[in-house]
Amino acid sequence: MDKYIIDTLNSQVSFEVTYMMMTKITGTFNDFKLTIEADNLADMTGAKVSGEADVMSIDTNVKERDDHLRSEEFFNAEKYPKVTFESTEVRKAGQTVKVFGDLTIMDQTENIMIILYNKGARTNPWGTEVYGLEGKFELKRSDYGLTWNKSLTNGGVLVSNKVKVMASLQFSKAERK
Repeated sequence: MDKYIIDTLNSQVSFEVTYMMMTKITGTFNDFKLTIEADNLADMTGAKVSGEADVMSIDTNVKERDDHLRSEEFFNAEKYPKVTFESTEVRKAGQTVKVFGDLTIMDQTENIMIILYNKGARTNPWGTEVYGLEGKFELKRSDYGLTWNKSLTNGGVLVSNKVKVMASLQFSKAERK
């Protein structure tokens, strides 16, 4: 199997929640790692995918909100500094790849399915072949102990339980040692 590493300068892991039942708030994890071990990145059947995101790197472009997300009321970054993912099964499904695996946030682990879209391979201006993948999945933050919220006086809650996670990823083959 070949090992592929993420180009974090040209990749992004982001999320979206609904705020006050009416607007979308997005954010990113600025510090993350992701590797894929596969015989063929176009097919990926039988591949191994693993990754982690540094909770302290969460960024919604609002310092006060980011500090709140890092606090004990949300991610508790001091005690649980990483969000991790380890695949348990990878299989091709038409034009997509289904990646099943264990997502751990704080001390809660849930099995999820990520749909990956293969964006193909290109040679960058420096002569390196790079591979593009886009992925998405949804989760319920309450499944991971992220339960902080406030009720609104006219019904509903401040922050949705549903979180959409999106990733736009660029990989290159790791050099063999």
